[in-house]
Amino acid sequence: MEKTVPDCDHQSLQNFISDSKWDEAGVICEIQRRVCELIGNPVHGSIHLDESGFLKDGKSSVGVKRQYCGRFGKVDNCQVGVFLGYAFMSYRTLIDKRIYLPEEWANDPDRRALCSVPEEITFKTKAELGWEMLLNARTGNLPFRWVGMDCFYGQQPWFLDTLDGENFLYIADIPIERKELWCDMACLRVHQVRDGLPGPESWLIIRKDDNGEIKYQLSDASPNATKNRLAEMSCSRYWIERAFEDGKGEVGMADYEVRGWTGWHHHMTMVLLAMLFLLILQLKWKEIKHRC
Repeated sequence: MEKTVPDCDHQSLQNFISDSKWDEAGVICEIQRRVCELIGNPVHGSIHLDESGFLKDGKSSVGVKRQYCGRFGKVDNCQVGVFLGYAFMSYRTLIDKRIYLPEEWANDPDRRALCSVPEEITFKTKAELGWEMLLNARTGNLPFRWVGMDCFYGQQPWFLDTLDGENFLYIADIPIERKELWCDMACLRVHQVRDGLPGPESWLIIRKDDNGEIKYQLSDASPNATKNRLAEMSCSRYWIERAFEDGKGEVGMADYEVRGWTGWHHHMTMVLLAMLFLLILQLKWKEIKHRC
């Protein structure tokens, strides 16, 4: 970039990411507005909540500690970001982000000062960070029909009940012991457990993928929902997993050396902006191909 952007060098780029006070919230709002224009769909569009870990050395980078890193499937020294993605058919992109600040970080004034963590930031769980982003997306009138999430969020009853109470239609992976399956997909009406007693009625979706892996999901979809609709919801998380691959493989999502609060958020905002650019190119060249 410093070879291409006029009047730019390494120092100015470092300042742009780590110290400059530009409005990242405004950029995120504009990204979501453009995604709405490009692929927004109130019937088949979906929002997905997921997290990603970024391996880091040392103890100085904001939020870093030994914690579970889903990218590598183990506990390691890393930062964890919680992300919101949007998917419509095979189109996908990330649209919002939060860094997870562990409780020991949130309560350590020296660490906070070193990484310039804003005073108003308090400890929030990953699910609470996700809930913040979901509310922001709905307030911004982003059209979507359901919310998808992995089993980390799907096994938190308060979160599912909150989504259901606020009229969010969800499809949530859940952890469960392995069992025999005699069909590729089964949809059953069940009662979730709340404090050892029958809780809200929902769909239990059991899906066997081509590789033989069995997935289990809960959804508060209408009892009248068709199996085709439940299948569409069930499989939509695949595209958000692909969005993370796009971010890390195409636009340097995990390739950063910033340590502070501002630097992390600015870097991830530019990643989301770059992913929007790739989405625009994908749609543009598809249109040109169809005209030829």
